[in-house]
Amino acid sequence: MVDSESLTPPPAEAAPPPKKYGVTKPLSLAGPTDADLQRNATLEKFLKESELYESEEETARREQVLHQLDQGFSRNKYQRKCREDNLAEYLEQCSGERDAGESDKASHHALCDV
Repeated sequence: MVDSESLTPPPAEAAPPPKKYGVTKPLSLAGPTDADLQRNATLEKFLKESELYESEEETARREQVLHQLDQGFSRNKYQRKCREDNLAEYLEQCSGERDAGESDKASHHALCDV
């Protein structure tokens, strides 16, 4: 025979709390303990002895490359935005030149070259 409890659906589980993004509260405001400082020193010593810690020269080179990449991305983003903003004006100018049969290369380059 079928038990009435087996026919009852399981209770609905509570919905998980909504995820919070962004800055959250710190887990602790306490500073490092003496044991924490000792463990950190031991870890740093191990990393240096294992040559897993980058040298000052390597750090400087990495920072230089990252800076160059950042400048390149910023420049490309700026150029792309300028081109998007100038596209309508450029198309109008090109259609006008086509209609008039003229080509003003200086103004064309002013719009196309950023």
